[in-house]
Amino acid sequence: MKSIKSKIVTIIAIVCIVSVALCSSISYYFSYKAIMAESTNKVSMASQKYSEMINGWLLTKAKLMDSMVVDFQYNNKYDQKNIYSYFQSQLKDNKDVIGMYVGFEDKKFISGNGWIPTKDYDCRQRDWYKEAVEKNGVIYSAPYIDKKFNSMVITVAKPIKKDGKIIGVVGMDVVVDYLKTLVQKATPVKNSYGFLLDNNNDFIVHPNKEFQPKDEKMTNVNKIMDGKLKDLAQLDSSNNKVLKSKDYDNKEKIFTRSKIPSSNWSVGFSVPVEEFKKPLNNIIIGFLSVIAISLAAAVIFALYAGKKISDPILKITELVNETKDLDLTSRNNYETIALYKDETGIIGRAVIDLREELKNIVEELKKSSKDVLKYSEIVNGATDETVQSIEAISTTVDELAKGSVDQAKDAQNGSEKLFSLAEEIKITHNSTNLVKTYSLETKENSGKGILSMEETIDKFKENNRVNKELGKNVEMLSNKSGSIGEIINSIQSIAEQTNLLALNAAIEAARAGEAGKGFAVVAEEIRKLAEQTSISTKEIENIVREIQFEIDNTKNNMDLSEKVVGEVNDAMKISKKSFDIITKSIVDIINQIEILVENVNKVDSDKEEVLTSIQGISAIAEESAASTEEVSASVEEQTASMESISQTAKDLKEITSTLDELVNKFKI
Repeated sequence: MKSIKSKIVTIIAIVCIVSVALCSSISYYFSYKAIMAESTNKVSMASQKYSEMINGWLLTKAKLMDSMVVDFQYNNKYDQKNIYSYFQSQLKDNKDVIGMYVGFEDKKFISGNGWIPTKDYDCRQRDWYKEAVEKNGVIYSAPYIDKKFNSMVITVAKPIKKDGKIIGVVGMDVVVDYLKTLVQKATPVKNSYGFLLDNNNDFIVHPNKEFQPKDEKMTNVNKIMDGKLKDLAQLDSSNNKVLKSKDYDNKEKIFTRSKIPSSNWSVGFSVPVEEFKKPLNNIIIGFLSVIAISLAAAVIFALYAGKKISDPILKITELVNETKDLDLTSRNNYETIALYKDETGIIGRAVIDLREELKNIVEELKKSSKDVLKYSEIVNGATDETVQSIEAISTTVDELAKGSVDQAKDAQNGSEKLFSLAEEIKITHNSTNLVKTYSLETKENSGKGILSMEETIDKFKENNRVNKELGKNVEMLSNKSGSIGEIINSIQSIAEQTNLLALNAAIEAARAGEAGKGFAVVAEEIRKLAEQTSISTKEIENIVREIQFEIDNTKNNMDLSEKVVGEVNDAMKISKKSFDIITKSIVDIINQIEILVENVNKVDSDKEEVLTSIQGISAIAEESAASTEEVSASVEEQTASMESISQTAKDLKEITSTLDELVNKFKI
């Protein structure tokens, strides 16, 4: 457990540390802002400076180009010899120019290096020619790698005019090694580097080999590092705006950029954020020193103040601990506490007064506790005797109550069973009446069944007679169809003989020649009629045969039906005898049911008297049990009260003993 002295020291030290740390943090924040603004301004100024230097270099090339165009326009000599000689002299004076050339609107092209183009070469389709014509002034092309010189080159071009019209374009290829070296050596801040971008934001100069120009392609700032530096293309150091981002080496850096007016290129610098923070290190060391000195002074002051505050509190604590140990003896060494004029003096005087008051209370308690202990012992003995008597009465009443409750339960069970028996008797009574009703209905339906059976037997007899008549008619029809067959056979025979006679007549007519032609025609018609009759007769014969077949089937079915009707008639007679026996049995059952109904009615009338008697017995038993339970409950309440009184007397005795022991612990 920490002492109050250590707590005071800790609080004062914490307050001092927090105050100094807060002031230091605020100072550091404003210092950081000022240094960052100054450093950013320094880098922006450097960016603008190098922008002006590069712009100046490009303008010298533009001035060279202007002087060449003026020479062309003034001399007005455009033959190859003069132009070649002029280019050679200019190349000697400008060592960073590796090629000069001129192209005309008539596709004529003259190179200062002596290169002669092919016939299909059209200088007007070259980018430098078209851009110069389009701008109508000096243009700077995007840098590219010249394979012959293995250097980065740009093309500077300007149109030639005559009478206000463009007649050609002069161009020259310039090596930009000077610009490359200038930007690579530029370090406005330690560990910083410079970069150069063309008008398409492609890198011309950069320390990272991956971003440097190559033969096949240029590297665009928007397409590197997943586009993290795309905002770099929008920066302008003229308004001191910078970009803070991670660079290719994964370090946090500040980027600045300035545009080159003549070519629309831009130059910029990348500076590690750590370099901007280095001037702050001395400030941090100074702040830490101030904090350490402040902490030491705060601890010394806190120790002194803690001692002055804690000494009176420690004395009061010692006095309170003696009071806690029940030591109330008077001592003079604590009188100095009351002399303090602050809150500790008030607390000290209050504790001394409390001890005196406690001393007086303990003396009075010692006198009273002895008398209370004596009287509590007397009360305790009397209550024990009373409790024993009431417990004996309670036991007797409990046994009586249990007997009454059992008697009431038995009467209640008997009443419930009798109620159940009464319900069963009602159900039986209703059932017997229903059985009697259903038996009478069965007897009536049986009589109807017998009458219906007799009518059915008569109908079957009539049906049997009609079937026999129908059989005779079918047999007669069968005989008639046989006669039709014989007639058909006769017709068939006559038709065949007629056909033969017609054939013979035709033969005789043919022998007679012209005289027998008429007879031959008649004979032919007779023969056709005979053949037609023969065909019709055969069709009739087929139909008659089918009719005979159906008649035979009908006769067989009639014979079978007659047999079945006879069997059904015999079965109906047997059923009629069974119905007679059932009717006699139903009459006997109805007589027995009437006897059963009379007996059930008698039982139903007797059970009401028995039920009334049982209910009376059950009510008396329940009243007796309830009265006994009330008596038992009253006795139990008296027992509980006396036990509570007895327990209270015992507790009072124990409390008095405990109080006496506690009072004796005090030292007076």
